[in-house]
Amino acid sequence: MLYVREKNIMCWLLQILTTAIGAFLGFASGLTLFWIKESVESKQKKQKAIKNLLYEFEYNLSLFKDYKKKITECMESVSAEKRKVYLDLDYEFMGVHFAKRFYDEGYLSEFLDQESMKRWNYFLSKLSPGSEQHVLDEVDKWREGAGSKVELHDTLKHERGEIEYAISMIEYLKTRIHL
Repeated sequence: MLYVREKNIMCWLLQILTTAIGAFLGFASGLTLFWIKESVESKQKKQKAIKNLLYEFEYNLSLFKDYKKKITECMESVSAEKRKVYLDLDYEFMGVHFAKRFYDEGYLSEFLDQESMKRWNYFLSKLSPGSEQHVLDEVDKWREGAGSKVELHDTLKHERGEIEYAISMIEYLKTRIHL
């Protein structure tokens, strides 16, 4: 009788041990699968963010080249004393959504050092609706005969320089941020 009781206790302990081992292995497997899934999703999310940012860079590069051309043409018209000049800059169309998300997600620090990040922030802040409005106001003054040729030329030259900086910054960022 004692033998049967010891055998039952051993079977019971063995059953508890195998259940515990099975539960632990199931938990460890689930945790491993969760970690793998999260890792893959994180990598895909990062790749998508980079892809979107590079697309935004190309889009902005096209806009900036167009803006630079328009400003240069306006400068030439002002130099030729033409009063019927019009300038259409629309910085609202500039894409910054993916750039800000890329920054907010913390990916930027993986690609840029602190000095480059300062340049990034400067780049994002310079071409704004406020600077656009200042340039357009100066063009309007010139067209109406109230503005100075030198002042308008300096304003246009400064804005073109900011656009050239933005173009060079995008080119630089494209070399640093890649899939």
